[in-house]
Amino acid sequence: MLMKNLVVVGVVVGFAHFMMGTKSWAQSGGFNVYGDGKYGYAGCGLGSLLFGPKQGPIQILAATVNGTFASQTFGITFGTSNCGEGILKAEQESFVTTNLASLQKESAQGGGDTLVAYATVLGCPMSLVDTFEGTIQQQHATVFADADASKVLAATGNLIHGNQKLAGHCSKI
Repeated sequence: MLMKNLVVVGVVVGFAHFMMGTKSWAQSGGFNVYGDGKYGYAGCGLGSLLFGPKQGPIQILAATVNGTFASQTFGITFGTSNCGEGILKAEQESFVTTNLASLQKESAQGGGDTLVAYATVLGCPMSLVDTFEGTIQQQHATVFADADASKVLAATGNLIHGNQKLAGHCSKI
């Protein structure tokens, strides 16, 4: 059974490469797991990354790939595979919107329960919460320059990615 599945996967990938034309992934800048937001009737998922919005019977193969690898569920949750921003980001924005006043206050103070919860929502391990709180306190004016939740979240993400201790450890941003 495993061998049969491997053969099917090999055929699917080979066919996908053939259908994508002569332009290689390397020439197009490499493979982007987030996609370009364009997909056909099969919907978002790995099939949409391989086959794009091409119409016709190719969408049956795209749907088969999506179903075989459960990539739509993963993509919708984490915002990959042409599935938009994902549930995770929506939940983070909702958290920021709901707790904005507390986050602003605790960020200025350098700590607090809501700030700890924010670090957790962003996937920061508890061992780095103190670093997160100190970093966000130092950049309080930048992070909270705008009261829009998506901008606060983006500024926090930039802050995390720019910090050697936090980058790569806060796994949900």
